[in-house]
Amino acid sequence: MAAASREMGEKSPQRLKDVVSGRQKLPADMLAAAAALGVDIIYVLTGKHRITTDALSEDEQTLIRYYRSLKESDQQAIYQVSETMAAYRLNQNSE
Repeated sequence: MAAASREMGEKSPQRLKDVVSGRQKLPADMLAAAAALGVDIIYVLTGKHRITTDALSEDEQTLIRYYRSLKESDQQAIYQVSETMAAYRLNQNSE
């Protein structure tokens, strides 16, 4: 929370904590700062990701559907495997 606040130009993490906890409404300037950092503000505002299934291949849609059907511990395992594979691939390309 503190790191995100700093990235957004906040002097203190308290304002962001108040927004996340629901004690304060999300101010437009904070939303704009989050958007500048790459936060999916459509998700923040609506709870739905901006990526539509139109942008994904059928295989990608299937993978997401399978992933979402897993329990959280299995999702974490899949994430770790894919992160390791991607890091290995990136490392291979940089050599």
